[in-house]
Amino acid sequence: FKIMDDNGSKSLTYEEFKYGLGDMGIKDIPDKDFALLCKIFDKNNDGQIGFDEFLRACRGKLSNKRKQFIFYAFSLLDKDSSGILTVSDLQGRYDTSKHPDVLEGRMTEEEALAEFAEQWDDENAPDGKITPAEFLEYYKDVSASIDRDDYSE
Repeated sequence: FKIMDDNGSKSLTYEEFKYGLGDMGIKDIPDKDFALLCKIFDKNNDGQIGFDEFLRACRGKLSNKRKQFIFYAFSLLDKDSSGILTVSDLQGRYDTSKHPDVLEGRMTEEEALAEFAEQWDDENAPDGKITPAEFLEYYKDVSASIDRDDYSE
């Protein structure tokens, strides 16, 4: 990704993406196919491919070992065993008292915890309830940057 990012913007223009693929030996992609490839990589359709978008498009499938570990972590957080994580499940498990905005009085501990939980909630339909599928989706992205299964434990 870094090699393709010629202008150092931390995102790829379609032109940078096309030339970067060419540098890797993937050349002469028909325009129709390249447009489809850009659509796959540019999930938010802003005309640029961000690092996270690039990583998500390139990541492989999670191994069963990693999935089991992620679902185990979910079950540990799911205090009431409802199969859904809420802020109340997370209370007492994460200490937000030292969050900078809490210390400055701009946010309550509960608000900081809710903000923390948002990372797992579906960004397209946030409802404050985290399902195992949403939790797994978040950790698929994290997992993409971890080389070995034993490291994720």
